[in-house]
Amino acid sequence: MTAIFMLLLTVVPYFFFVYIKKKLKWSFINPLLFAIAVDMAVLLSFKIDSKTYASGAKYVSLLLTPATIALAFPLYEELKTIKKDIVPILMSIVFGVFSSVLTVFAIYKIFVLEKVHFATLLPKSITTAIGIDVSRSMGGIVSITVFTIIFTGIFGAMVSDAVFKMMKIKSDVARGVALGSASHAIGTAKANNMNELTGAASSMSLVISGILSVIILPLFL
Repeated sequence: MTAIFMLLLTVVPYFFFVYIKKKLKWSFINPLLFAIAVDMAVLLSFKIDSKTYASGAKYVSLLLTPATIALAFPLYEELKTIKKDIVPILMSIVFGVFSSVLTVFAIYKIFVLEKVHFATLLPKSITTAIGIDVSRSMGGIVSITVFTIIFTGIFGAMVSDAVFKMMKIKSDVARGVALGSASHAIGTAKANNMNELTGAASSMSLVISGILSVIILPLFL
C-alpha cells in the first residue's frame, strides 16, 4: 500500500501541473519543478525517508530508459529533413558537449572543487538514464548528479524561449539541437511540444550527446 501511495505521490502532482499549465497557459509553470516541490514538501512534512519513497518511485525510474528510446520516434518521422542539415547539426552537438565540459571545468577551477565533484557535475547535460551510469563509472556522487541533470534540464527549458528571442534563433532545427544538447530529455519534451521538426532535432541531439559523453567525459578525469 505504501509503494502505491509513493507512486501516486510521484506522478499525480506532475500531471496536475501539466493540466494547470495547459488550462491557464502560464509559461512560467514547469510541471516537473512544481511536482518536485510538492513531493519534497510532503516528504519533509510527514518525515518520509528516501527508502520508503523509493519503494514506489522506483517504478517510474524503470521507465527512464524506454522513455528515452521512445524519443527516437519523432526523429524517424523527420529524418529526411534532418539529413539535409546533418553536418552543421553534428558540429553543433559536438560543440555543445565540449561547451558543457568547459563550463564544468571552469566551475571546478573557480570554486576549487575536489575531483569527485568534477566527476559528479560532468554529466549535467546528458539524460538521466545515461548520466547516472556515467557518474557512477567515474566515481561521482550519483544523487547529486541526478539533481544537477534535473536542474540543468528545467533551467534550460525555462529560459530557452528568452534565449531564442534574444539571439534571434528562428530555425526549428537550431532550436531543437540547442534544447537536446543543453537540456536533454526535459528540453526534448519541450521541443516536442513546439513542433515535430524541433522535437526530432532535439531527440537526435540528446542521443548523440549521450553517446559522445560516454566516450569523451572519462577522458577529462
